[in-house]
Amino acid sequence: MPFQKTELKFDNLRLLSKLVSDYLSGSEQVKPFYEAFPDEKGFRSVIDNRKNFQIDRKVLIEVLTEQNRDADDAVKRNIGLLEKENTFTVTTGHQLNLFTGPLYFIYKILSVIKLSRWLNEKFPGDKFIPVYWMASEDHDIAEINHTYLFGKKIEWKNEGTGAAGRLKCNGIDSVIEELKTIIGADKENDLIEIISEAYHNDRTLSEATTVLVNALFGKYGVVTIDADNAKLKKQFVPEMNAELLQQVSFEITGQTISSLEKLNYEIQVTPREINLFYLQGNSRERIVKEGKVYKVLNSEKVWNESEIISELEKNPERFSPNVVLRPLYQESILPNVAYVGGPAEIAYWLEYKNMFHHFRCNFPVLVLRNSAMIADESSSKKMDKLKISEQDLFNSLDVLSKDFIKNTGESFSMTEELVMLNKAFDSIYTKAENIDPTISKSVAGEKQKLQNTLKSLEEKITRAEKKKHENSLQQIQKLKQKFFPDGILQERHENFIPFYMEHGKTFFDDLLEAFEPVSSQYHFLRNQRTTD
Repeated sequence: MPFQKTELKFDNLRLLSKLVSDYLSGSEQVKPFYEAFPDEKGFRSVIDNRKNFQIDRKVLIEVLTEQNRDADDAVKRNIGLLEKENTFTVTTGHQLNLFTGPLYFIYKILSVIKLSRWLNEKFPGDKFIPVYWMASEDHDIAEINHTYLFGKKIEWKNEGTGAAGRLKCNGIDSVIEELKTIIGADKENDLIEIISEAYHNDRTLSEATTVLVNALFGKYGVVTIDADNAKLKKQFVPEMNAELLQQVSFEITGQTISSLEKLNYEIQVTPREINLFYLQGNSRERIVKEGKVYKVLNSEKVWNESEIISELEKNPERFSPNVVLRPLYQESILPNVAYVGGPAEIAYWLEYKNMFHHFRCNFPVLVLRNSAMIADESSSKKMDKLKISEQDLFNSLDVLSKDFIKNTGESFSMTEELVMLNKAFDSIYTKAENIDPTISKSVAGEKQKLQNTLKSLEEKITRAEKKKHENSLQQIQKLKQKFFPDGILQERHENFIPFYMEHGKTFFDDLLEAFEPVSSQYHFLRNQRTTD
């Protein structure tokens, strides 16, 4: 059953940086940092420009076909469509989080599905397909080896290093058993079966994530790509060559950053002189240049200039772009017209337009992913009973508690009494000053004592008042924890599984119905499913 949706303005929630907020509002001072605004006119412009930038579609289809060999037929059809020059991609990217990780992973993929559908309606002469770009080369395993369900953290104990996508899924079977215990073996076995099938011990984390994403989103035609691939990286050799020899991205992006800083915007990503890692086996380490020598940190790898270029040409798969070069790599191998990302991603993409221009590469439309907070039926009823609005939830617990007591009509305050006290003592102070200036100091001291006494009384009465409303205040605290677990936005903390179980098998379809192709507001979604 569809959600009941309330739209909240991002600016009122204070969730976005000034840079991203100004971008979404179309601020004139941000326009130099992107190619086209995310509206129909902007998309038309980027689509037309993209047609002038050719990629090797044959190699792309070959790689995608292999990586998605067991995918849904809808995925295979979309891969086949890439052969045509008027087929374009709409892409989002994310790490290989355990069991998809936080909710916003789901929101990202649903956002590219929604946007692709909208573009297909608006521009029927072209074709647009949704793509999930796996950040398979990221090596911060601690960021992806866990997820949260029903307030519990489940963690995959893996001491592996290097590119996350290359890790074998050894040991995840014990985590799946823990998952069964948490959700109940008799509940939603389809999810358990999907997860168990995906995370076979003989699969890498990239392969497992591909299988999982296809099982969840294959019917929507979502194509998964793992760019940790020799054939794909071979196409990016010229740009990596320039990075090694000329440090182009450092210089150009640095100039853009300087311009952003002059406009008082915070910088999301600061480039290094060389924005490449060396990737081999279970190691992914930075490449640095010292004088005329190139080194790999924490290793004995050393090259001169000709040697490292030879290594690049022979083994391009060993060179791994970081967060600065990854967007350029993505746009060099995909016929992409839009990138859908979170606030931090939009912020760092806005640093890169001039770098794209230098390499004569198409710069996509930047689209903020959909963001949402989901309220189950029980939470919705509590909100209504306590007269807490959707926007109120974003206030601190202290403000929520004080506002609740105030709204009961029983809120206690000594503000008026303090005003009267101050007036009385101001009069006494003036009279005493005229009679004997030394006495005025005593007057001021007595005034302070009485002020402290009144404030102390106010605190005692307020505590008594809170005790009177203790049950309601506890409910407010539980609501706050429900929507901001551990003080973090629900979408950045909780896994999708509890919501899927609560809402039912139409969960993704109902989210798609609630989401916007180009989102500019925060969605508060109430689950209207009735209990059987």
